[in-house]
Amino acid sequence: MTTTITQTPVLVCPATNAPEILISSNATNLVVPANFAARGSSIPPNVPHAICGSLPTWKDTLGLMTREPSMVEAMKNGYPRFFIHRSILKLSEICEQHLGVTGEGSLVFPSLNAAKLCQEFMIVQSTIKGSPLSVRLAQISITRDGYLITADNVSRTSSDSAPVNLHITLYPADASPLAKDFWRECGMGISSRMAQYSLSLLSKKAIDALDIEPNHLETSWQVDDPCFNSAQGKIAKCAIRSRISELLRHGRPATSTDVNLDDVFLYPTGMCAIWNAHNVTSKARPTAKSVCFGFSHVSTIHLLKKNSPGCHFFASGSSDDMDILESIIMEELAATPSHSGVFALFTEIPSNPLLRSPDLPRLRALADKCNIPIVLDETIGNFMNVDVLSYADILVTSLSKLFSGAGNVMGGSLVVNPAGRYYQTLKQQLHASFQDTYFDEDAICMEHNSRDFASRASVIDRNAEAVCELIRSRSMMVGVPSSAIKEVHYPKWTMREQYDHCRTKLNGEYVGGFGGLCSVIFTNAPACRAFYDALDFWKGPSLGTNFTLAMAYALMSHYDELEWAAKYGVTVNLVRISVGMEGRDEMLQRVAFALTAAEEASDCSVL
Repeated sequence: MTTTITQTPVLVCPATNAPEILISSNATNLVVPANFAARGSSIPPNVPHAICGSLPTWKDTLGLMTREPSMVEAMKNGYPRFFIHRSILKLSEICEQHLGVTGEGSLVFPSLNAAKLCQEFMIVQSTIKGSPLSVRLAQISITRDGYLITADNVSRTSSDSAPVNLHITLYPADASPLAKDFWRECGMGISSRMAQYSLSLLSKKAIDALDIEPNHLETSWQVDDPCFNSAQGKIAKCAIRSRISELLRHGRPATSTDVNLDDVFLYPTGMCAIWNAHNVTSKARPTAKSVCFGFSHVSTIHLLKKNSPGCHFFASGSSDDMDILESIIMEELAATPSHSGVFALFTEIPSNPLLRSPDLPRLRALADKCNIPIVLDETIGNFMNVDVLSYADILVTSLSKLFSGAGNVMGGSLVVNPAGRYYQTLKQQLHASFQDTYFDEDAICMEHNSRDFASRASVIDRNAEAVCELIRSRSMMVGVPSSAIKEVHYPKWTMREQYDHCRTKLNGEYVGGFGGLCSVIFTNAPACRAFYDALDFWKGPSLGTNFTLAMAYALMSHYDELEWAAKYGVTVNLVRISVGMEGRDEMLQRVAFALTAAEEASDCSVL
């Protein structure tokens, strides 16, 4: 059945034969296959710990970013650092009631250190803005018989006899946006699994005054003590660390400088791993700045700018940027020969979302010359496709992405390069500061998901290359006149030489692909919106999933700074596509259908 709003001719999707509805865009009417996940629902559907929420139309995305009430109400799930899971919100509500607070909001953390860091962040940032906040801490233990106990002293060691110890940061209710900045940019909050486990322990007598959904009170945990010390959790974490160390060998014979288990640190999110990399590298030069080389993910940029004395930002990551960076560092060294004004270089291979690859050999040479460590995020390239450990002192990865693939668990890793010149210092600092806050059930899920990582990566590489070839063939990049597509960002064409230099080889032959991510930039807004709305795949803010996932990247990630982001090529008319494992022929049909919608909308926009 088709619901028609106007008499405008409509397209029929050949891939799905799905019922269709006609929706209105700003400039044209578009057909959307009706088999999308409902707006605001979990992606994947009906998965309790899904890490993505559905935004099937451009209008939905815009509604969410403008906080349109019906859209906000519709959101039942989202990416965990940006959308706090309802189980976590319920647990916060219970903690607030138990503490008897009024006029305060709260965030719940798995460790005292994380809660303190949130407190410090909020005080510092509010002071910078001229309105210092009063932020306090509390600790609540959930006993084995399901009752809540408040610690008299939050600085004391957590009770080993309690299954769960919750650390709460309390702040004025109207400071919630600032608190959520910390949650989003540092990735240290408790996970939805930990929240549900905590809720499952509670005695009904302890929470009589609160409405708790029945599924929260039914324990289904498979481990003996599923916080951070169960036998099953230890096995899973060991297996993940072993898997990462093996992947980093890339099939080469073992050597004395290979990564071993002790060099791999696991964190609850990729951003938490990046925060810890920032923390250990900044300690050596607390008055120095960081360098962000290339347009990195929004959370990384904001973290680097807000912490330490700030950040030198080089958006394009080009050779010209390298020249300027070298000039800045050498000038600072001339002024203070004992050290440069930079404590670490942060970069991605390739970058998210523009898929640009830095000249890592040159960056490494500059870093060595000036005694600066490199923190390298290879999430988009992934362990299979790029061989980059030799260029990094610290390698960070969001395991939530392709390493997991299922889109139902968060996680991050940090690897210290045993062959790096800062290895001993960084290793000692990490061991001194590391605290395992990766919830055991999350680790068990991550270990299970990642067992077939290598084979999934290979399928996704091939699918993505086919999709990108199709889109490029109908773009201005190959001279198509009046195309709706300006360019396709993808490592096969974007800074290819730099990417190839780091692409995995075995016996002299490339075995690494170009990854599963691409960004499509459209020539005008109607074409962009038409493509997004007509693309018959799930849509939401994540990537690296086994299923194809599209995102209105700039609109979601840089809504409050769109003009700034556009200066560096991250325009509002950008759709980022994370290609999955669907059948290739059907996938190409769906993409071709969306391209036709974009082309028709683009033609209409110039009439």
